[in-house]
Amino acid sequence: GAGQNAIEGPSIALAVAAARCWGNCATDMLPVQDLPDCWIFTSVFIDLETGYTRTRQFRQNKAWKIHGKLDEERKEDVRFQIGQSKAERNVILKALPSWLVTKAMQAAKSGVKAKIEQFVNDKGLPAAVDMILRALTKVGVKEPAVLAKFGITKPEDIALVCQACE
Repeated sequence: GAGQNAIEGPSIALAVAAARCWGNCATDMLPVQDLPDCWIFTSVFIDLETGYTRTRQFRQNKAWKIHGKLDEERKEDVRFQIGQSKAERNVILKALPSWLVTKAMQAAKSGVKAKIEQFVNDKGLPAAVDMILRALTKVGVKEPAVLAKFGITKPEDIALVCQACE
């Protein structure tokens, strides 16, 4: 997204890495409440050094939309795993100091930016645009929607827009 629709934040992988760096802590999942329309996950963070404990619940809707050609049983498994990961991520992010999470996000962003810059340097901006458009198509974002967001009509014009921003 962009503007008010922009979505950015730490992933479960980032949260687990931050907890590992923090050290001497543990996370645990309490028994899941299985309700007719949702699961309630209760995740616990324990700082073993200070004794600080934080508990948070996360409600995962059983009707959450799962894309892909998966059978219903596999989609239900995916929904459950999403809820479990979000519960663990959320409790870690609430328990750790915000400065640590901010630094982890900055490090993650700089790593991604460096990879993109290296790809552009090696293969050129048109190749990078093509790769990104193909990746977006795989997750259901149509090329015309991307072009409309940039206010252009041809994929090769994305490179011109990007160069104008430098």
